[in-house]
Amino acid sequence: MDVQVTAPSAADILDRELANTKRKGIVTAAAVTVALAGSLNLIGALQLWSVLWLYGPYQYVPYGLIGLGVAFVLLGSRIYSQRLRALLAAIVLVSLGTIGTGAWAYMTARFGFLSLLGVLMPLGSLAAAILAGMAWGPCARTAEARKRAAAAGFDLNL
Repeated sequence: MDVQVTAPSAADILDRELANTKRKGIVTAAAVTVALAGSLNLIGALQLWSVLWLYGPYQYVPYGLIGLGVAFVLLGSRIYSQRLRALLAAIVLVSLGTIGTGAWAYMTARFGFLSLLGVLMPLGSLAAAILAGMAWGPCARTAEARKRAAAAGFDLNL
């Protein structure tokens, strides 16, 4: 009995790897949450400029919030494309953003400025960090599928 083993065709490889790159719901949720956390930071910076007079080193806090906000929005768009490096950067930056905005919310509340937005910024960043961590597995599978497809001669740089 002769058993003939044939290599999979290029179409079979392409179909399999395209199926492996399908975006999971958690990746979409992480991308949207990271971008929303960035939007909260941008709105928070506008609120600080319009409501408070900040002196000394505190006058630079709105600029820091704008920097974090823009970075989060850009990273959210890259996470939606399932880029593993963007996801890692988002996990690190959003975690740092959670600590920074949480410290800022605590300090402003301690001195009498209690803002719903000031409370939502660290909570939004915390939710984004959790969802970004949960999206690691699907994004890693997509990155591996892209590598396998590239080795077979297909560019899945979607």
